[in-house]
Amino acid sequence: MRPLIPAFVLMAALAGPAMAKDVVVGNLTLSDASARASLGKAPNSAAYLTIRNSGKADDTLTGAECACATKVEIHDMTHEGGVMRMFEIPGGLKVPAGQTVKLARGGKHIMLFGLKAPLKAGTQQPITLIFEKAGRVKVTFPVQDLSASPAKAPAGGAHHGH
Repeated sequence: MRPLIPAFVLMAALAGPAMAKDVVVGNLTLSDASARASLGKAPNSAAYLTIRNSGKADDTLTGAECACATKVEIHDMTHEGGVMRMFEIPGGLKVPAGQTVKLARGGKHIMLFGLKAPLKAGTQQPITLIFEKAGRVKVTFPVQDLSASPAKAPAGGAHHGH
């Protein structure tokens, strides 16, 4: 007689990478959170998520904090003359009423500078997001190996020297 595989083991194996739970605070829904696993000994990484504002008033993501990094900034990217340029968004990231803002590779993102230890795929990283109106919101970001899908990576590779 063959031993039975417990259902929870089978379900975990089929589930794939850990998915972050949606976080709802006031009129904001935070979903699709993920952080990039460290690339070698690179001291920096990035985190991404989707922010939906179902309210009637704008909000602003003014900053973020993470025990894993010495500094955290909200960034955007531009492509000028074939060169990718990353910069901190002055005043924070506006989240207009009734709209969704996506932080994703090749665009807006949360930059983690001075990692205290490499971020390892398969782990989870808590990051506190700071909103002008919604306040401080702790979100768990599953750490994923995002280097496996180069088609999604911006030209020149994301965050190698950043």
